[in-house]
Amino acid sequence: MRDPHGSTHELVDSYLREAGQRVGVSLALDHKGVCGLQCADDLTCGVVVLDEGTVGFFAPMLTVADGDGARLFPLLLGRNIFSLQPIGASLGFDASDNSVMFSLPLTLDGLDPTLFSDRLADFIAAAGQLKNELAGLVRECADTQAGSSLQPSGPAALWSGLRA
Repeated sequence: MRDPHGSTHELVDSYLREAGQRVGVSLALDHKGVCGLQCADDLTCGVVVLDEGTVGFFAPMLTVADGDGARLFPLLLGRNIFSLQPIGASLGFDASDNSVMFSLPLTLDGLDPTLFSDRLADFIAAAGQLKNELAGLVRECADTQAGSSLQPSGPAALWSGLRA
């Protein structure tokens, strides 16, 4: 539910703080409306205020070198059909750094702190599972075609400054 007395930034920040308290970590948005979460050694996720009333969850999945997209993109697009496999989220390509991103936009209408935390936990779990599946795909591609330069994206591949 939206807070009529506060902005989207303030509302999302309060949801993050409460979600953090549930798991024993400090979570908060920075001045740009972004919060990075180190979820595992090889999984970084983030929360970002997209616009008034909308928040996004995102996670970098892997980095694609020039020439590797032709093999990879049909497989990724196949997973996006109706967004069923990735919990309503989608896979996309960020051309600025050649990375495959997993993302889920949410409207804040109808969300409360518990539902927000649950959706974030579901997203993190799905991102972890998907990252493992894509790492297997990268290995298969490398085995079948020597010289492939697909690389799983680690925490260092995410924008600098995204730490909870």
